[in-house]
This record gives sequence, C-alpha cells and structure tokens, in this order.
Amino acid sequence: ADGVMKLPLGFDRYSKMTFGNKDFIINVINTMTDDAGLIRLRSKEFRLRLLDKTKLRTQRVTWQVINTLLPLILVALAGIFVNYRRHLKYSRS
Repeated sequence: ADGVMKLPLGFDRYSKMTFGNKDFIINVINTMTDDAGLIRLRSKEFRLRLLDKTKLRTQRVTWQVINTLLPLILVALAGIFVNYRRHLKYSRS
C-alpha cells in the first residue's frame, strides 16, 4: 500500500527500540523443525511411577471430594462476588 512505512519485526516506533521478537520467532521455528531433537524425544524412555496403593485407599474419598466440590465452590463464590460488585456498581444513584 502507498504511504505505509514498514518497520522491522520487533521495532517499536515510539521508543525507537528493537525487541527480540524476530529472534524468538526464529528460535521457535528452529525448535519445531529440529528433526534430530524430535528423534531424540521419540527414543526417550519414560518411567511411570506407580501410586502408593495404601495411600490411595485411605485418601480416595478426600481427593474425590476436593476435586468435585472445590471447583464448584470456587465458581459459586466467584459468581456471588461478581454479582455483588455489579449490584454495588449499578444500585448507586
């Protein structure tokens, strides 16, 4: 387009500084296309650590309650808080 000044990637025209955006993108592309690194990752062996069965039996209900009720309580508290703030903001005249 006419009259459009193109600046290099990462250059801030207000502070006149060049940031590392270009280097970051080049590093990401190099990492994603690195065939040797991908082959090393494929051949890497992972050891799975088994869970302690006695601890699993004794704490099962506790973790089930935490994982089901805690998110529900947090969402409910967030909803109550947002509703309360909205009520305060719009009820003032």
